[in-house]
Amino acid sequence: HGGIGAPNAGYGPSDMPLCYGSIYAPSNYGSNGSTRQTDEHGGGGAIRLDVGGALVFNGTITANATPGGYTTGAGGSVYIRAGSISGTGTVSANSLNTSNNGTQLQNGGVGAGGRIAIVLTGKDADFSKFDPTTQLSAKSVNTYYTPARVYASGTVYVETAADAPNEGWLIIDGGVGVPVPDRRMCNGAAVTGTDGGTVHFSKITLTNGAKAVVPPGVTLDIRGTTFDGTSTETVKYGIYLFGGDVLGSDDCTVGYEIVGAGGTITAKKLTVAE
Repeated sequence: HGGIGAPNAGYGPSDMPLCYGSIYAPSNYGSNGSTRQTDEHGGGGAIRLDVGGALVFNGTITANATPGGYTTGAGGSVYIRAGSISGTGTVSANSLNTSNNGTQLQNGGVGAGGRIAIVLTGKDADFSKFDPTTQLSAKSVNTYYTPARVYASGTVYVETAADAPNEGWLIIDGGVGVPVPDRRMCNGAAVTGTDGGTVHFSKITLTNGAKAVVPPGVTLDIRGTTFDGTSTETVKYGIYLFGGDVLGSDDCTVGYEIVGAGGTITAKKLTVAE
């Protein structure tokens, strides 16, 4: 997951929330919020759906944390494998603070987003009839207090049979309702492989100022990766080096900014531009 459920206090903007679970085949429950107060809220559940043929999806699948309260849990997991997918349905694994508890939120906050993955196994299947950027949501949203303590994003991952295994399209949504002056870490999600090491995606989309966070022991290989995204008024999308490394090609372009607290970048020519 992008991180744990919200603690009772202490996560500042530069802290790295504890990440867990798989980007590619998520199965973990979202962790609960802090136990310091009696209004602790649970994390989201875990859902897996296997469809041998075409999935025509016009409904709703939800693995959200219980909203509101002193502290909110993390979003859960949704993992779908299908031959193909189409329809207007939506999937969410969010952490939402939608209850106004006044001053309680000064020491509490919202949890991290969960994880969603959809893998299409059909030979010619794609996402032309299903938009992952608008129909899938794994993010952290606070609409009542600023600054909330944890804003870690979740991850959305989609893959087709044309992609190399575990090298599909990664989407990270910053998704916070109330802006915070410095959310470089808190609105990001760690890019981690099955056992650390090198990870690569055919495309990375970072919306609402999200960061792809590269933790220690991980190398993000951006050779051949397509980047796109959107920034907010206060936060730019891009890469956050948190002790990990970035491996670029002779000439590559990434998001609006690269910031960090350690790590290396290897590239002959690297363009950082929106």
